[in-house]
Amino acid sequence: MPVILDPAALVDRYFALSNDTGGKFAKGEAPPEQQSADAQRGNRVEAFIDGLAFFEAIDDELDAVLASTKPGRYFYLTAWWLGLTAVTRTVQVQSVGDALKAVLEKFPEIQTTWTIDLDTDEFKLPKSGRTLLVRLQELSARGVDVRVLAWSSPFAPKWKAVADRSEGVADLNLQTLVSIDELRKTSSSTANRMVVNLLAHPFGGAHLKLIVCGDSDSMRAYTSGMDPVANRLNAVPSLHNGRTSGWHDVGVRFQGPAALASYHFYQQLWNEQISRSADTFYVDGGQIPSQVSSTTPIPDRKPAGLTSNATQRVQVLRTMPQMNFSIAGPKVLHDNPVLRFLMSSYAGFKQPPAKFAPDGIFEFKVALKKAIANAQRYVFIVDQALSAMEVMDWLNARMKQEPKLKVILLHGADPADPPSDDLAEAVNKHLLPGLSIDPYDKQPEQVVCYGWSGVAAHAKVTIVDDLWCAVGSANCMRRSLYTDIELSIAVIDSEVPTFPQRLRRDLWARYCGLPLANEDVLGYAKERDALLDLDSALGIWRWGWGWRPNGVQLHPTITPYRLPMKSAPFSQEGYDLRDPDSRQTF
Repeated sequence: MPVILDPAALVDRYFALSNDTGGKFAKGEAPPEQQSADAQRGNRVEAFIDGLAFFEAIDDELDAVLASTKPGRYFYLTAWWLGLTAVTRTVQVQSVGDALKAVLEKFPEIQTTWTIDLDTDEFKLPKSGRTLLVRLQELSARGVDVRVLAWSSPFAPKWKAVADRSEGVADLNLQTLVSIDELRKTSSSTANRMVVNLLAHPFGGAHLKLIVCGDSDSMRAYTSGMDPVANRLNAVPSLHNGRTSGWHDVGVRFQGPAALASYHFYQQLWNEQISRSADTFYVDGGQIPSQVSSTTPIPDRKPAGLTSNATQRVQVLRTMPQMNFSIAGPKVLHDNPVLRFLMSSYAGFKQPPAKFAPDGIFEFKVALKKAIANAQRYVFIVDQALSAMEVMDWLNARMKQEPKLKVILLHGADPADPPSDDLAEAVNKHLLPGLSIDPYDKQPEQVVCYGWSGVAAHAKVTIVDDLWCAVGSANCMRRSLYTDIELSIAVIDSEVPTFPQRLRRDLWARYCGLPLANEDVLGYAKERDALLDLDSALGIWRWGWGWRPNGVQLHPTITPYRLPMKSAPFSQEGYDLRDPDSRQTF
């Protein structure tokens, strides 16, 4: 008989609830909407480790939607970066329409016409080998309601001065815009179902990576850190194959009330965007509007209930920014105050708050803080940045309250991100102060922080006590708490081994170079399953935390950082731009 945990006790301990803190919350910090048992239970969640497995599942999903004979078939997609078509050329950009261009040409320091060299590949699905562009066109031709909501900054791909400072944002935005344009060319009925998402904070992005699909009888949702761009398939399937570089990611598929909540969020974003005036991008002599006039709202839907006895309970964790702006605009836009005012007032910088989130939505922050505050055995976070100072403060406070708590951080920087000292500042000044030091190795007794050489640890996962986990698009960064538009899910499970426990086993198996079940041809099930025993598995991270299983150890490319970390002087001003907080005034 399986071991069954008390779901009510798990919910009370780990889920963010409306009666936490006496029901009093800061602006934007209400807990997730899934408060009742009916809203939380009845979900089935599956995890996919790395981009190959995740996008193979998406390929299968496209086949399933096509094969369905039920009415009301749909496939809805969001993207922070949409790489449907290759752009390997010099792209010409005009900042504004001809009328405003004539006015701005009086300011010679503003380049209203400029070029940028792009070299980006098209995205091919790994199982079928076909491009996602062709597959979406196929769905549309077969009567499926295909909708794409892809983010672009309203000004980075327009203004050369901003593009030069945006660390590649203009490049990916332009590929997104060209991809939207290509989809619209499929047919007249497709043009009004491809929308550019301009709802993000001007220093943030619409970072959620959400797919919701199905028909009149079913609904499935996917969330992850992965956009449909070519390099996300450069995964690390198993370190036994000799590869020691690439992208490490995690995605989930989920069904049940959480899928409907995610669908509702997509609906809110889409309907908010099309309620606003269209903006226009001028690329290669053509015009790409954010939406066309005939774009229709997203309809309401209700999914069929699950037939299986699902034991997983889920909260959907959203982030929506606040919008707080000064009259003159931030100096980073331009040194000339007159031009700065023009750019901030008329070039898309100042965005109104979303009507459905006038104070912002910080559910991911609220949920993560509650889970960490109640951690008893361990907290594990794998992330590309680990720069959220507040998260490190929460971990520090909980370790002081719970001396047996272990904190394990795995870091692998995105190679596209510029180097900074944000990680060292977060660890040295917020995670470590006041912790006990081991007299032998002079390291904190409760904390380890590892780096994965050559790998972008893009997974965006937090696991607590084998009983709660969060997976999705939100990073361990301040911008994911308050600024970027995000969607992750929090999962608890009443059946042992729990979903969080099995996810930890598979992740830690990956870090030890063990093939996962879907990759295993030589029979490593015993070694993988040995990692289910937390008392034993903790030993792979630090001697003395547990007796690591025989024959199981971290791959040599995963090595500990010496704590405290070496760092250069920290710049608060630079941090505020790299990892912004929408509660501030810009």
